[in-house]
Amino acid sequence: MKRIFTLLTIALTWQLASAQSGQHDQPSSLKEQLKQRREAIQNGEKPAPIIAFSAAEEECVLDSVYVYDENGNVIEKGYATRTNNVETITFRELIGGNWVLSYRQTVTYDGNGNVLSYQGEEYDGSNWVNDYMDTYTYNGLGQTLEEVYYYGWNGSDWDTGSKYISTYNSADSLAEYIFQQLQSGVWVNAGRDQYTYDGQNRLTQRTYDTWDGSSWSPSSRYTYTNDGQGNVTEELYEYYDSFNEVWEVSSRYTYTYDGQGNQTSELYQGWDGSSWVNQSQYNYTYNGQNQLIESESQDWDSQSNMWIPSSLSTYTYDNNGYAIEVIERYNWDGSEYTDQSKSEYLYNANGDWSGVHWYTWDGSNWVYVDGYEYFYDCSSVGIEEAANAFGLNLWPNPVANTLNLKVSNNQPTTITVYSVNGKVVLSQPYATQIAVDGLTSGMYVLELRNAESVQHQRFVKQ
Repeated sequence: MKRIFTLLTIALTWQLASAQSGQHDQPSSLKEQLKQRREAIQNGEKPAPIIAFSAAEEECVLDSVYVYDENGNVIEKGYATRTNNVETITFRELIGGNWVLSYRQTVTYDGNGNVLSYQGEEYDGSNWVNDYMDTYTYNGLGQTLEEVYYYGWNGSDWDTGSKYISTYNSADSLAEYIFQQLQSGVWVNAGRDQYTYDGQNRLTQRTYDTWDGSSWSPSSRYTYTNDGQGNVTEELYEYYDSFNEVWEVSSRYTYTYDGQGNQTSELYQGWDGSSWVNQSQYNYTYNGQNQLIESESQDWDSQSNMWIPSSLSTYTYDNNGYAIEVIERYNWDGSEYTDQSKSEYLYNANGDWSGVHWYTWDGSNWVYVDGYEYFYDCSSVGIEEAANAFGLNLWPNPVANTLNLKVSNNQPTTITVYSVNGKVVLSQPYATQIAVDGLTSGMYVLELRNAESVQHQRFVKQ
């Protein structure tokens, strides 16, 4: 059987964008993710699904997801099943030394691989109880027509919800986006975006209206200026003064690009009533492959009339062009930044993103914070990974030279060690000791396997 790392959740591009905040937005704890979903719906925002399965992986079956704490220990495990167009992943969390049912998510797809629904359920000790439900409908082009997000199950119905309704113009571009909230079982208008395009179907304006109970009232709008290549060079923000019934200029973003169409800068300015006042800016640097390698933010100091460096993000890629590391630096002292956080991205041999690990800088070393990894079974017959298939105990951890292994269940036949990037760095028949002195310092995944079982456990090489 072949087991590989693969992508299960949010796109890596989203991860790289969120990295500029200096924090990882995808929490490792499932409970933290659920909390963020509740807050998003309550604030009228679109929540992200807990786990987004990859329906395109026709030859592979979702197998498991592991969540790790700061010591590299598994604290949550999810095991998955798939039948036709329905996938279910069931989570267990470690409580008092026992793996206890905690949560499950079910995803349904249509024949084109579009997600029709997400359903989340919490285990109360004896029964599965609804936690949330998301549903989607599409037009013939696969464009979303309606997205509905429910939350707050009262035992018979949903108490809270939000709905997004999309309509498109004759060029199949988004023309209107209406947001509604569920109030006492009735969908009530809350806000809407309306989009205007030029003759080349390039977005020129987005207007946001609010619902006053009987009609739509203008609230704010963005006006876009494009260059000859269709790149947005200016984004002007205005708010509506309802008392004087006029649009008031508030702020703007201006953008520049290189000859390959890569964005090289972003300038944010506020309007003081007579002129534009600098606020902040980003500058972007690319390598010869048009890959972003550096992003620096600066804040405007009005007293000195100078740009003051604020943060620096650096991006590293492997030979396949995959981003494997993002380092965040802050606290400019006049000559250099201070390291703050690091994200390491994992891939399998096929280039599928399979997880992420986060580190923080303690002043001299990178300290592991947490992370998660995903596993796929690409054989026609899967091998189940039990919570502790071999009863593995390994020590010392961290290890400098020799890692000791002891099993109490079954007998593994092979040992494989993976780097955090999913590469095999050691493979041998099972033995009670393995030499790791040749490995570089960092975190690794040890895999034990026989014909019936497989088990993974992490260790740190000093």
